[in-house]
Amino acid sequence: MSLSNPEAVYLNDVRQMAPESPVVRAHEEKQARINALQEEIIDLRVVMRYGYKRVSEIAKGMGD
Repeated sequence: MSLSNPEAVYLNDVRQMAPESPVVRAHEEKQARINALQEEIIDLRVVMRYGYKRVSEIAKGMGD
């Protein structure tokens, strides 16, 4: 495999050739950050659903 064309080198290949490469580390750090943000979004959606449910329950109670 030639490294003269960086576009032709896939991340998995780089990982195998040089697992401590700054490129691999940067990608893994970015992926970890993306995963953390996705988990945070899921948590926020749960909180929002609970909040909407509570507001709906309160509104129903006020209408009685």
